[in-house]
Amino acid sequence: MNWIKCANKLPDTQTDVLIYVKWPGDPEFTIQIDRWEVDRYNENGGFWLLIQDHCDFVETVADGPGFCNMPNVTHWMPLPNKPSEDPGD
Repeated sequence: MNWIKCANKLPDTQTDVLIYVKWPGDPEFTIQIDRWEVDRYNENGGFWLLIQDHCDFVETVADGPGFCNMPNVTHWMPLPNKPSEDPGD
């Protein structure tokens, strides 16, 4: 599997994927699992669900809209297949 640039293609909606993300204030990119949600009313055509949930939470407990700076997501990759064996074996 290879990383796919978000500028070239976004994943199918409601599909969990790995994302390569850099949060404001963090010196390094990290890898997370998230899900792209298509939203025609969003200026970007959609949003990363868990990132949006995090920012909504921060804005709720802080000073309201605009408090949470969105991270930079540059690439994504499909999750690998689940193991074929029972993990308990």
